[in-house]
Amino acid sequence: MPKEEATQLEDMWQELIRGQLNLSINSQYILAEHASHGIENDRPDAIIEAIHLL
Repeated sequence: MPKEEATQLEDMWQELIRGQLNLSINSQYILAEHASHGIENDRPDAIIEAIHLL
């Protein structure tokens, strides 16, 4: 996939994700940098931190 197209898709994906924040008055966006779909393995600290924010 060309880099330009990948950038456009990523921008669209982020816009859709952020749009979901409007579905609740008690929501927040947390980005776990350096994590893949296996966030429980890549960044368990991010999960623990998010739980503490509840």
